[in-house]
Amino acid sequence: MDYLIRYMGCNNSLDFDKAIAGNILHRRGYDHLHEDYYDNLDNLSLSQYLRGLFRIGKKYLDGRAATDCKVVYAATALSVMDGVLRSGFLPKLFATFYFDDNKDLFFKDNHMVEDQVEIMTGLVLDQYIESLGGEAYIQDVLSLVDIFFTL
Repeated sequence: MDYLIRYMGCNNSLDFDKAIAGNILHRRGYDHLHEDYYDNLDNLSLSQYLRGLFRIGKKYLDGRAATDCKVVYAATALSVMDGVLRSGFLPKLFATFYFDDNKDLFFKDNHMVEDQVEIMTGLVLDQYIESLGGEAYIQDVLSLVDIFFTL
């Protein structure tokens, strides 16, 4: 919700360079992050997930009205990044989500197709939001933000 409040408070704008989520991408190393937790993944590396989440955040926090569901989606992506910075871990779903059904779309010669990172991250983020309640989660967040701004 923090990103949504800042976004709305700045007239549907966000300075991504000053956002905590943006700072994690500019660090030289992820010393405190538990990369070994993700080593056995068949899908994205931690850094690829972080780049994908950041792209999603920038894509939908683009000046559109804060009441748009995509804004909550984007703010959730950036909030996941904040969680990584604080805890060193992505939510467990990111480490256990598999893409076997569409593997050929995302991998070529056992390497991730770079322009598919955002799409693949989005698939996992969709499932993560579903695990939080899906549409009910989005509507609850929008209601809380609305309350915050009407006080």
